[in-house]
Amino acid sequence: MCFYFKQSKEALEVANRFKLTIPETDTYVNPIIYNAFSHPLCETITSTNPSCITRLSWGLIPQWASDKSIREKTLNARIETADKVKSFKNHINNRCIVIADGFFEWKHLKTLAGNKLQKFLITSADDTLFAFAGIYSFWYSAESNENIGTFSI
Repeated sequence: MCFYFKQSKEALEVANRFKLTIPETDTYVNPIIYNAFSHPLCETITSTNPSCITRLSWGLIPQWASDKSIREKTLNARIETADKVKSFKNHINNRCIVIADGFFEWKHLKTLAGNKLQKFLITSADDTLFAFAGIYSFWYSAESNENIGTFSI
């Protein structure tokens, strides 16, 4: 899944829409299209800091993980099984919302040349921002000596 932004948006627009503050040191500008497998930083609102935009990287890394490679398998979580899956079960109370103005889904099409995937953009009827439910974690990287905030939707 990709999140889609028709135009490059400043964090200010997101902050105004959701009545949030922006960290003063934050200078990141959104790309036009987010590809989940590139693990982009996305605007989120976390349950521990609901009045501020927090940029988290897509692909949850559980606190117990030894490296970042697990995030390839933790882009999406299912509420029905999150409490049973090792990667998610310790983070199900760390709730966040992930802000977007659209997303892509794929449809399988049969053509004369064979099967093909077609990308479809889904947005709200009035092109306003909306949010996905998510869970998040902060993972300590010994390699870079930093805490990395990550999420799954």
